[in-house]
Amino acid sequence: MARNCKYIMETGCEKCGAKENNVIDRHNVNKNKLLRILCLHGYGQNGEVFRRKLGGVRKLLKKNAELIFVTAPNKIPPPEEHSVTDENAQINDEYAWWFTTENRMFDAKKPSDICLGFENSLALIEKTFEELGPFDGLLGFSQGAGFVGILCGMQQSNWLKYEFSFAILVGGFKSQCHPHLNYYLKASSIPSLHVYGENDKVISREMSELLLEQFSHVEISVHPGGHYVPATGPQKQSYISFLEDRKREIEIENRKKAKQIQVGSYTLERVEDSGSEPSEDDRHANSQGGDHSDSVCKEKGVMKADKEGISKQTSRKMMDSNTHEDIEVSSSRI
Repeated sequence: MARNCKYIMETGCEKCGAKENNVIDRHNVNKNKLLRILCLHGYGQNGEVFRRKLGGVRKLLKKNAELIFVTAPNKIPPPEEHSVTDENAQINDEYAWWFTTENRMFDAKKPSDICLGFENSLALIEKTFEELGPFDGLLGFSQGAGFVGILCGMQQSNWLKYEFSFAILVGGFKSQCHPHLNYYLKASSIPSLHVYGENDKVISREMSELLLEQFSHVEISVHPGGHYVPATGPQKQSYISFLEDRKREIEIENRKKAKQIQVGSYTLERVEDSGSEPSEDDRHANSQGGDHSDSVCKEKGVMKADKEGISKQTSRKMMDSNTHEDIEVSSSRI
């Protein structure tokens, strides 16, 4: 059994012999072309419990996504009657992403100046991205969804060392901890799917709808039930449609990045060769000793760089001096 493989996934790790623990095969994390989603459980759960509860969702999304589950770093103090010798103690252990009281309790409805353990959770997610990433998106439930909302705000402010492209928030809420207010200063621009129940008594519909204000690209799926992750009815198609859209967007972005090259502080984009015959002007330039590829570069000029205040003349000179390939200046300057 490989004790170091503690990140739970659908299949076991055949290379390090930890099948029985259903841990992630970290040796092949980059070979699967499915969307990779990091899942954050709710308060009082752990990665294994959440994985089991999402059995229907995992089955539903198996053609679209690979779900990876991680356990929060802050253990909730067990009740006195809990037996430490219980064979299922590890499975039944309860964890939190942060606490709102000094005695390590949490209440999503009450404002608090305390967010005990929150820094530990930030460090864990960063480590998970470093060791098992990249991840295309995040999925959170209850307190995990509240945490995902915070991470989206942090990414929008460029406060994270990693990136993700979308978020699914089930039974989410806006944190009432005063130290978290800075994370809501900017609305997140990444696509987000918000799922919540009309009769949720733990996180009310109003609390989930308040979180919607922190996102500018929102899809909503409301179910008639309570505090759980639905996997039937209209929500079934909501997940699939949302992920299929994200997959198309990511594929387009990846194709675009594959064409880009870096020259100094500029991102340049290769121009596809149309295979057409050279024009009379090009033939004349070649007869005078000019390079056809240079003339193409000059002809293409700056299409998007003007938005960043770069003159066409400067951009053409930069392109001529740095490459003889057919390239186009991208709109982003980094």
